[in-house]
Amino acid sequence: MRRKQIVVASLILSAIVISGVVFFFLQSTREPVYQGKPLSVWLKGYDTSNMEELFKNNGAKLHELDKIVSQVGTNAIPTLLRLLREEDFKGHNEDSNGQKASNGFRVLGANAKDAIPALIKIYEQNPPARVDVLYSLGCIGPAAEGAVPWLLQRLTDTNGKERSWIVEALGQIHAQSALVVPVLINCLDDSNSKVRVDAALALGEYGTNAKPAVPALIELLNDKGKGVRNSTTLALKMIDPEAAVKAGLK
Repeated sequence: MRRKQIVVASLILSAIVISGVVFFFLQSTREPVYQGKPLSVWLKGYDTSNMEELFKNNGAKLHELDKIVSQVGTNAIPTLLRLLREEDFKGHNEDSNGQKASNGFRVLGANAKDAIPALIKIYEQNPPARVDVLYSLGCIGPAAEGAVPWLLQRLTDTNGKERSWIVEALGQIHAQSALVVPVLINCLDDSNSKVRVDAALALGEYGTNAKPAVPALIELLNDKGKGVRNSTTLALKMIDPEAAVKAGLK
């Protein structure tokens, strides 16, 4: 009889432990709720298919959404990562999951640095989400320094569109100048004009650390593309104002 009681007690204890583990798991994975609505519902507001609605009254709606994500804080990260994982070609449009997620990372900025390994994994596993992942990494800024070597590797095997986003992310992170600046200088010769634009702007983010790029930037002032010339002018002024004046820039 006593043995039976011990067995029953053990089973009850096991059930309690298992229930506790399940409860903890559900609590840790449950989507954050704000004012009675799941976070993903609020994130739908980032739909830029109606830009007028999002930015009217000095961007009142955009500021409201940003405030919500900011208040949810890092608890929003699991939801943002899930949306990126669920991004697909059919949903890759102005109202895509990736767009909602990347706006969330824009708000979190450096606070989302712990999400970097997961973002890299999503990039590798879900091609439709790649642009949004790159944008998100850039939004994390200097705190994403650990992703720099990986970003540099990706430059060699991507199309022009992705190269452009990688270069932009490198500029936003603006870290490890000894590694990145020479690569960005090479990107000034890229066949894609958007890459050249973003490479010049990215070099500008490095400030005086990008002085080795000055000769190449001065040469780029003769580029056929107006956008390239404008971004180059801005970069030179940020990197070496004296050299910019000598090059005839006002």
